[in-house]
Amino acid sequence: MIATPRLIFDEDDDRSGESAEDAVQPPTAVAHASPMTPKDLETVLTRVRAGDREAAADLMQRYGPILRRRFRHKLGRSLRRLFDSQELSSTVARRFDQFVRSGKVRAETPGQLVALLEQIANNALARKIRVMDHLQRIESAEDSPLASALLERLRTADQQGPEEAELEIDRLLRSLESPEDREMLSLWLGGASHGVIAAHLDISPAAARKRWERLRQRLRELIEEPAS
Repeated sequence: MIATPRLIFDEDDDRSGESAEDAVQPPTAVAHASPMTPKDLETVLTRVRAGDREAAADLMQRYGPILRRRFRHKLGRSLRRLFDSQELSSTVARRFDQFVRSGKVRAETPGQLVALLEQIANNALARKIRVMDHLQRIESAEDSPLASALLERLRTADQQGPEEAELEIDRLLRSLESPEDREMLSLWLGGASHGVIAAHLDISPAAARKRWERLRQRLRELIEEPAS
């Protein structure tokens, strides 16, 4: 049995028909919001289940500092160079906003709502670690130049601000017109072998290798373009 490959983006992410600006800019909550009471959480839960993005932003404004403190302890010194707690909070806010906009918040209690935020944070952290580790481990003569160029691009993006590396991957995926190419890149970044990718796309290994060769060349061209 072939293991289910890991995609870079959650399957619940709804990215169809939206611009890059819509995808990465949740509403801004009021600054210096006070901590949330249980009653506040009940109210926010009702609002976010109804698709209220302002309520989602308010929740992140109030709960974000707690989330950052909790995950700061999970990030050792080496991981902090890869993903700081502020970046993690920004990523959670953006993805939670996507959940709310698409009506995919299934939490029924305040505790489940908080657990959803922590699950999003855990997934985001694991995803970035997996991508960076995979790119560093690639040794094949064919893929190594692409991996090195992409890794350098992501490190440069990291220096520009929180979550810029992930947004760089997002922009790269959006630059590919074919859904199959986007899926192939997502699987490859997640560490899937070409055999697993072929099975996932329901094509032969030979066809997968040929498609990857074309995609690899296209990715090199995209990476060499100046960052916008």
